[in-house]
Amino acid sequence: MRTRRTDLDVQYSVGGTLAGSVEQFTFTDNATGQADNISLTVNNATGEWLGAREPTKGRLVKAKFTQKDWDAEGDNKTLDCGEFTLDGFSAAGFPSTATIGAVATPADTGINETQRTATWNKTTVKNIAAKIAARYSLTLFYEGDEIKVEALEQSGQTDSAFLSSLCEKYGLSMKLYRKKIVIFDREAYKKKDPVKTIRISGGQGENFNLTSDLAGSYTGGRIQYTDPATEKDIVVEIGTGTRILSLNQSADDEADAKRQITAAVNNANHSITQVSLTIPGDASLIASQTITVTGLGQLSGKYYIDQAQHSIGSSGYTVSLSLSLVAAMTDAVVVDACAQLAALGITNTPSYWVAHKGDVKSLELLLVNMATVIKGNAGGTGVTDAVTACNVLTTYKVMNSPDYWASKYSSLANLDQLLIAAANALEA
Repeated sequence: MRTRRTDLDVQYSVGGTLAGSVEQFTFTDNATGQADNISLTVNNATGEWLGAREPTKGRLVKAKFTQKDWDAEGDNKTLDCGEFTLDGFSAAGFPSTATIGAVATPADTGINETQRTATWNKTTVKNIAAKIAARYSLTLFYEGDEIKVEALEQSGQTDSAFLSSLCEKYGLSMKLYRKKIVIFDREAYKKKDPVKTIRISGGQGENFNLTSDLAGSYTGGRIQYTDPATEKDIVVEIGTGTRILSLNQSADDEADAKRQITAAVNNANHSITQVSLTIPGDASLIASQTITVTGLGQLSGKYYIDQAQHSIGSSGYTVSLSLSLVAAMTDAVVVDACAQLAALGITNTPSYWVAHKGDVKSLELLLVNMATVIKGNAGGTGVTDAVTACNVLTTYKVMNSPDYWASKYSSLANLDQLLIAAANALEA
């Protein structure tokens, strides 16, 4: 008989394996802006962490963990966290423990510490990144467009800060990971298919926080720059609408200006709606993936993982996700909502509602609201007509326009029965 478990493998540069002594382990995987890091709390009853094993700058930790027999016997998932350089240490008692912090930065810390002044001429972002990577014996992973740089000053900045700001300027994400500089196009990654669906109900994700900027997203942008050749002021605009992001900064030409303002608008809009949640551990979830999150009403949809924090300790294995909304009310959200309504016994034809979700205006939102609000089936029989059902559903905040639905229920076959079944699920 299988017993699911999580096996943690931590190797320390002094004394080797830490098997059996780790009481709490946390791996924080960031999509961009910050290096990945780990935190370890270890048993120090022997005092070894204040003796021969006492952490000093430059010592290394390697970590990985494996979920064994998780969803079925033989279902194993391994997450190799990588190699980390120690950057923090503390000890406490009683009981006697030591806490170790480490970051995924190279042993040559100059990338984060040495300030440099340089001029980069007639090159590309990729070439700049390659030269910086070579300086610290790092491998470059670059996945993005070839972006030309005519002339750029690095003025008293560390290579890490300079490269990070350059990437942000052009809409690229950058991180240090496993002896690599990783650079990729976040907007391209946001277009990838979701790897998982998480419901804010049914045992997953109830511990969540959602924030949304009610001012909304920028609908366009405007950048003004001075043409280096003619010294004339040039204005480049993208998008339309009333919420326009404005920039006034240097650019090589109109194409460069357009790329910069597009990146600035995308960066500003990225975090309009954010969700943080904690779910049972899943070693397949990493930063820069997308997932589908349901149970958030009309803010259900496709989300980008900005950060995945994997924690293993006495309470088991969990993963905390920091997410940004990519697209609300995706098809996957409606499919999941209809599946939930079927599981509740409100419909026995979920595929019918998926197929006809666009036949009546706002029907897909009604289906999602039903799945979000209705948590069980009371098995009522008192509601027998669609008009009464609309009033009941309004009382329970499933809808806020009963007159509209009372006028629409006959426009699609079986819509009246769906309304009645939903209302009876709420009232015994």
